[in-house]
Amino acid sequence: LLGRNFTLDFPYPQRKTVQHLLEQNRGRTTSEEYGADISWSIWLPHSTWQSFVTALTEATAGELRPLSIDD
Repeated sequence: LLGRNFTLDFPYPQRKTVQHLLEQNRGRTTSEEYGADISWSIWLPHSTWQSFVTALTEATAGELRPLSIDD
């Protein structure tokens, strides 16, 4: 399945929102690190990654922005 990889850093209170949007868009985490903040590497299918980015931006008022690591 074709898709796109991103990294995403976010504070702990945002975890539920990120997890929910990831599941909704058929994405998955490929690695997780927990420190002062949460840092996830995530993968999303080509068909849904843009809607994930849009939904995440809207849900967090532009606070969270996934960084594409495929470019």
